[in-house]
Amino acid sequence: VFPMNTIPAGGIILTFTGMNLDVAQNPTFIFNDDLFVGKRQEGKMKLYVDCNASRNGTSLTCLVPPLPASLNFGEVVPYDIIMDAAPGPNVSLVPELQLTLSPNPNPSMLRVSDRVYTPNSNELISIEGETMDSVEQSEYRVNIGGKECVIDLVGPNRLSCLPPQESPSSESGEFQVLVFVGKYLGPQNVGALSYFYIVSSMTLLLVSTTVWVVPVLLLFI
Repeated sequence: VFPMNTIPAGGIILTFTGMNLDVAQNPTFIFNDDLFVGKRQEGKMKLYVDCNASRNGTSLTCLVPPLPASLNFGEVVPYDIIMDAAPGPNVSLVPELQLTLSPNPNPSMLRVSDRVYTPNSNELISIEGETMDSVEQSEYRVNIGGKECVIDLVGPNRLSCLPPQESPSSESGEFQVLVFVGKYLGPQNVGALSYFYIVSSMTLLLVSTTVWVVPVLLLFI
């Protein structure tokens, strides 16, 4: 299974690899423990989610449901894979299938030095936070004024992305930076980004020439 962890908020994708995984009509991922909230069956609380097999049957993807906050981080999360009502492998006995619980990512603020952006500079901006690498980079989406900030790198305390190279709107002002993690976390507002357009030296020269030429002409009128 990849990745080999999940978070309390859920909403991230798990991918299982194997053979003939497309044979089952209704593969199901199930959390199974007295602490979980969900459907009741056989005296235990279970939380179900349907999975999707690839066409060649070599992979199975499941969107992980939210977990309760009662488990400790680092603990093994109990779950089962059900293939058409038949139990799958005993995941507790297969180390490669065990999931551990990691904390939710916590993006908190746009780095102060990155809050003014020069268009077409191709410079990255950084969003600071905690446990940012507890999910895969592909689980993040960053939105600036309705446009995508392309994720470049995610580390434990920082996410870097490339903003739109032009202002998201013709209107001047600040644009909110929103972070989404998986399906259920976000939007988290981490600050505002302003676009700063540099006036070229040629434009300044033309403006200066115009200002001084007008009075000269007036002297000859």
